[in-house]
Amino acid sequence: MAYIPIYRQPGANTLEIVDSIRAKLERTNARLREVNPKAKDLVLSVVMDQSATVRSTVKWLQISAALGALLAGLVVLVFLRSLRLTFIIS
Repeated sequence: MAYIPIYRQPGANTLEIVDSIRAKLERTNARLREVNPKAKDLVLSVVMDQSATVRSTVKWLQISAALGALLAGLVVLVFLRSLRLTFIIS
């Protein structure tokens, strides 16, 4: 068994890196099996993936932003009591 850690550089996009590695990993697995028949039992896989947490966080941030915008619009509507003005401000 071999373990090859891959670290992202500061400022790099975690999601792009993980997607790129997964795409290349599939091609590498297929290429290894083509080149060397003995490699049919070799399995290359991702052991730890931090992108799941990042994807979940981005999803919840989008939901929170939409909910915040909706609530802000409702507060403006309550104070102005005009749907037209609330729409213009929002």
